[in-house]
Amino acid sequence: ILMVAGIDAINNANDSLFSIRQSAGQPSFQLQTSGTSEYKFNFSTTGMGTSKTFSTTARHGPSIYELVFNDATDLLEAFIDGTSLGTTAYTASPSQGTNAKLTVFTNRGRNAYPDGFVAEMITTSSALQATERQAIEGYLAHKWGLAANLPANHSHKKISLTSAPLLSTDATNSSSS
Repeated sequence: ILMVAGIDAINNANDSLFSIRQSAGQPSFQLQTSGTSEYKFNFSTTGMGTSKTFSTTARHGPSIYELVFNDATDLLEAFIDGTSLGTTAYTASPSQGTNAKLTVFTNRGRNAYPDGFVAEMITTSSALQATERQAIEGYLAHKWGLAANLPANHSHKKISLTSAPLLSTDATNSSSS
C-alpha cells in the first residue's frame, strides 16, 4: 500500500491514514498516530501480531507512506519517502475478502480523522520487488513534487517517469518498465 498524503493536524490518538477492517474478530489494522498531536507512523493491529510505532519523530508529510506485507516472510515493512523505517512480524494477513473494507483517512471504527489530504493511493495484491517499489515511489515523488524527499541513493530520485510503471501480475515473471 502506497499513499501520498499530508497531515495538517492530529486531534485523536486513533487518527489514521488508512485502515482495513473486516467483520468483528477478523484480523485488522490501522496506520495511526502515536498520540494526540503527532503522527509517528504507528501500525496498530488486532489479531495480526504485534503493533509497532515506526518513527520516534513526527512524520506529517507531505510524504509517500508505505506498508509492504510480505507473505513469504510474514514481515511487514514500513517506508516513508522510500526510506525503510523497519519491520515487524505479523501472524495473520489482513483479509482481502468481500467483508474487508479499506478506509482512507480514518480509523477502523470510522470515528477518528486527521486533518490533511490524500493525493493518491496505490495498492497491490502482493509484495513488490524492490525495483518495482522504487519505480512507483519515483513516479509518485515526481508527480507530486516530493522527489527531494527521496534518499540520495534512490534509483528514481533524478529520473522523472512520465507515466506509472507497468507491473506484471505473473508472480513467476514479475517486472516493471
